[in-house]
Amino acid sequence: MHLRTDVYTSVGVLAGLVAIKLTGITILDPIVAIVVACMILKAAYDLTKSAFFNILDIKLPDDEEAIIYDVMYEYSKHFLEFNKLRTRKSGHIRHIDMHLVVPKLMTVEMGHGLSHQISADIQKRLKHSHVLVHIEPCRGLCDTCAIACPSKAY
Repeated sequence: MHLRTDVYTSVGVLAGLVAIKLTGITILDPIVAIVVACMILKAAYDLTKSAFFNILDIKLPDDEEAIIYDVMYEYSKHFLEFNKLRTRKSGHIRHIDMHLVVPKLMTVEMGHGLSHQISADIQKRLKHSHVLVHIEPCRGLCDTCAIACPSKAY
């Protein structure tokens, strides 16, 4: 991008000089200078923005978050819901954390195993990922939840 800006500014200055020589209109010189200055400022902004995004924490792109949603959909029969999904990228490392609401009667061991399976699947699809899954029991307000608890089938 930096090299391309140098080429554009050089071509702009050359075109301005040729236009002045051919037309004799000297006002073209400051106009070309302003256009070239604007190009340099835009290039500086773009370069600075891209450099800072590599060192600042930013949200994962939508296509990568879609992969997370796909994984969660594949495991959806084993939990009631997931929420509080937070993603960020710091350098080349992806940080993903979420809350997973499981049936109240699901054992700690089963919930732990489910969170490891989900984490491993996400990490397989999104390299350089650190996944944290916080397990929460459902509120237990549904009478059928205790009877038809999916934890018995998992």
